[in-house]
Amino acid sequence: MRHTARDLSDDQWKVLVFALAPDFRRICEAFLVLHIIEKTGGISFDDHPYYLGLTLYRRGRARAVSVEELKAKADAILLYLVEKGSIEMDSERTIRVKTQSKVRSIA
Repeated sequence: MRHTARDLSDDQWKVLVFALAPDFRRICEAFLVLHIIEKTGGISFDDHPYYLGLTLYRRGRARAVSVEELKAKADAILLYLVEKGSIEMDSERTIRVKTQSKVRSIA
C-alpha cells in the first residue's frame, strides 16, 4: 500500500525514512542541471558545461575546485542525464531537456 504525506504521522515518517538512496547526490545534481537547462531554454555544449560545473561545485577560494575537475563533474552529470534519456543535443550542439512525454525518471 502506498502512502501520501497526509496519511503518515510524524512517528511513521521516522520509521519509513531511514536512509538516502546510494546515488542521492547524483540524482539531486541531475535535477538541478535539468532545471537550469530547462529555464535557460538550452545550453551550448561548447561553452556552458564549465559554467554548470561552477554553479554546482564551486566552493570558494579556500576550497577551490580545479577547472579540470569542474568540467569533469559537469560532463559526468550530463552523461548521466543522456543515459537516463532526459536531455538531448541538437545539430547546433545545444543541449535541451527532452519533452515531458519522452522523459524517463532520472532516479
